[in-house]
Amino acid sequence: MAEKDALRQKTANHESIFQRNIQRAAEKGFISFSPDDLKITYHCNRDYTTSFKKPEEKVRASYFAELVLDYEYPKGGIKKWET
Repeated sequence: MAEKDALRQKTANHESIFQRNIQRAAEKGFISFSPDDLKITYHCNRDYTTSFKKPEEKVRASYFAELVLDYEYPKGGIKKWET
């Protein structure tokens, strides 16, 4: 039981980190969302829009935010995503 609680807590912590990163990037204008929040647009070398319904897209958005905000990776250096 304790293992399941620890796993839930770890998952919740990761989710909140992802959400914080995504929020920071949205506030800075590096990403934006469609009015229904079903699509995300990355504003990098070129705008790239994709579905935001898949869980892995939250991970991608969080790491994109981390690269440009925390590591100061030039968003213009990100040319496109391979999916």
